[in-house]
Amino acid sequence: MEAIDTKLKEDIEVLSSFERYKKEVLSGSLEWSPIHSQASFWQSNLEKFDDKDYQILRLLIKLLESSRESTTLAVGCHDLAEYVSFHPNGKQIVSDLRGKEIVMGLMTHPDANVQK
Repeated sequence: MEAIDTKLKEDIEVLSSFERYKKEVLSGSLEWSPIHSQASFWQSNLEKFDDKDYQILRLLIKLLESSRESTTLAVGCHDLAEYVSFHPNGKQIVSDLRGKEIVMGLMTHPDANVQK
């Protein structure tokens, strides 16, 4: 019973963290929080980014294309880099979705944090 309880708690934590991430992307405004920099989040949730024809990934890329908030842009670029670094085909997927093109365009952004 303890093993089941532990596993259930872990699964709930992973689900709730992805749900929080999804909600943040849907809000159109990203903020630095631990969820963006936790390797365990990216490792545990890679397959969820691929669901529904990359729905969340597409929304993240669209956000990078349309947002004017420097923090949102910096966090979004960081998140794409995390996806690419953890996903075995991430580089190709992001490139196919025009993410690389959009990120490269942000290299000349006036805010140094976005450029970074």
